[in-house]
Amino acid sequence: MYIHDNYCPDKKLLDQFNNKTVWEAMVGRFHWWDGWWIKEPSNIWEHIIKNIWQSQGIEKQIAGFEYWCNILHANKPINHLGWHRDKDEALKARTGEVLCPMVGTIFYGYPHQIEGGFLEIAAEPSFTDVERIRAVYNRVVILDVSQHHRVTKLYQGSRFGLQINLWKQRPETFKSSDIAQA
Repeated sequence: MYIHDNYCPDKKLLDQFNNKTVWEAMVGRFHWWDGWWIKEPSNIWEHIIKNIWQSQGIEKQIAGFEYWCNILHANKPINHLGWHRDKDEALKARTGEVLCPMVGTIFYGYPHQIEGGFLEIAAEPSFTDVERIRAVYNRVVILDVSQHHRVTKLYQGSRFGLQINLWKQRPETFKSSDIAQA
């Protein structure tokens, strides 16, 4: 796992992420991007993905990026995310096979002020050791999303996160179109 605080030095880009409406427009939509080596970024989400990953030399290792936003609100009935592993949902539904991305990334790009809403990652298979990470503004977390992880109950505020998964092959979820609706 890797954590980088005060990640984005580009004030102009960070200011664009400070707009709640931009985040809200992304909720419930899952996107696929082949990467900057095939197509230039077309939105702020793809720009931050490029900023995070371009220096890592991954172009020949992955097929592209799946990305989406989660917003959790303390005052809503669903104010947490249960234990799960990121996977190709369409493949799992069709065959039962669990195929996970190579790695996952979370960017906390909105200046939320929250209580609770921790990212927790479980040690496999016992769930006895849990790593807990606070959702801090302008923080990037890179993690193995094939491990069980969750977001704990949010007690106050609204938690904003951009999730990015790197795939070795394009998931079935995105075979028929570039954008899959939740």
